[in-house]
Amino acid sequence: MKILIIDASGVCLDFALRCQNFGHTVKCFIRHNKDGSRSMVGDGGLIERVSEWEKYMNWADLIFCTDNIFYIHGLERYRDKGYPIIGPSIDTNRWEQDRMHGADVMEKAGITTIPSTVFKNYDEAIKHVMDNPKRYVSKPIGDGAKELSYVAKSAADMVFMLQKWKKSNAYKGDFILQEFHGGVEFGVGGWFGPGGFNKQFCESWEFKKLMNDDLGVATGEQGTIVRYTSESYLADQVLKPLEDFLHGLAYTGYIDVNCIIDKDGFPWPLEFTMRPGWPLFQIQQAA
Repeated sequence: MKILIIDASGVCLDFALRCQNFGHTVKCFIRHNKDGSRSMVGDGGLIERVSEWEKYMNWADLIFCTDNIFYIHGLERYRDKGYPIIGPSIDTNRWEQDRMHGADVMEKAGITTIPSTVFKNYDEAIKHVMDNPKRYVSKPIGDGAKELSYVAKSAADMVFMLQKWKKSNAYKGDFILQEFHGGVEFGVGGWFGPGGFNKQFCESWEFKKLMNDDLGVATGEQGTIVRYTSESYLADQVLKPLEDFLHGLAYTGYIDVNCIIDKDGFPWPLEFTMRPGWPLFQIQQAA
């Protein structure tokens, strides 16, 4: 098989090498660094690097996109023509990037979500918390930095963080405040194609704290434990109800829903991931 990898973040090397080891022919387009310099990923003859991706679209039997920000608009016209693309589309990317839209999709599929409110500035959010003193979680809408997600310990703690972000002008985009629900963070994902979900689902437990015993500062992701299973009660609740929506958008790729499971065993979905997760995808390959 001839595989074209379109990689915006330089994360494709492990996948490319595994494809080559299985006898496939691989070409990798890797975006330049932010300063314009050429990424060194895969240099030294490890993989074949190409300077353009569109030139090889007709060459490829399979096109794998690692990212949901760069190139998806350019890829959309190829997707509409039926090119064999695995990765996020413009429509499904909105499920992840626009949290309120993602929650609306879940509600339409009959999946109960946590109440959330969108804010455009910190003053409005501060007033909301003071008028409705509860424990909240703050999350950016779009591709905001991970450190702008915050689980407050109290209403006062949330006000403190909002005031701190306002003073430093930390984020100019929209963000949400979501009511806090305690429990265990537990995600489930699956690969989806024209025939529906693959027969096995990937259940995952993601750890964000820097140190063991859930101590230390929060990181984007410190480590994740995964397992594949053919029977997943969580997938029955938060993935399978989405099948008709995914078929309607002709989605081919990975979809993950991260949840909080409360003390009564009820899953509260937090967010979509409509792409390979990093480093989740490397862990999946190793498994």
